[in-house]
Amino acid sequence: MNIEYLESCGNTSIPCWVAVPNEFSTDPKPLVLIHGISRKAHDQVRYLARYCLELGRPVIAPVFSKNDWRTYQQVVRNGRADLALLTLMQEMRSAGIWRTKDF
Repeated sequence: MNIEYLESCGNTSIPCWVAVPNEFSTDPKPLVLIHGISRKAHDQVRYLARYCLELGRPVIAPVFSKNDWRTYQQVVRNGRADLALLTLMQEMRSAGIWRTKDF
């Protein structure tokens, strides 16, 4: 099982932990894990990656750092974590990390 940290998947995306299967299933929708205030994205990926990789599904866990995203869980506050997540997902699709048409 290979879990890696990506500082960026493109020019604008946020960092994330990712696990990509060796062989994709026929409908490999990614499992996207959004961490809580403890910001333990790596732990989430580590716990679920083996199961998802056996199913041929990639696992993606964005990291909303405390410095850059103090209120990432609140859409109306500074920054738009939802838009950052959508950008990350588009860049992941462009990079071939996941291949389905929709989330």
